[in-house]
Amino acid sequence: MNRTMTEEIRHAVKVTLAQRKLTQGQLADRVGITPQHLSRMMQGERSNVPDAWQKVFDELNLALTVKPKDA
Repeated sequence: MNRTMTEEIRHAVKVTLAQRKLTQGQLADRVGITPQHLSRMMQGERSNVPDAWQKVFDELNLALTVKPKDA
C-alpha cells in the first residue's frame, strides 16, 4: 500500500515538536534518520516513507489514524 503523509499529519508533528521543545534535528537523531531526510519529509517531498514516519510517530507517542472523508 502506498501511503502518503498529509499536511494535517505534518502539522501534528510540528505542533508536538514545539510542545516538547524538540528541534527537527533532535528528532531526526532520536529516530535514526538524517536531519535532511526529516526536513524533506516535513516539507512533503519525501512523503512515501512509512517506516521513517512510524519511527517519528513512535518517538512522539503519536498514532496515525484514518477516518472517512465524509465524517
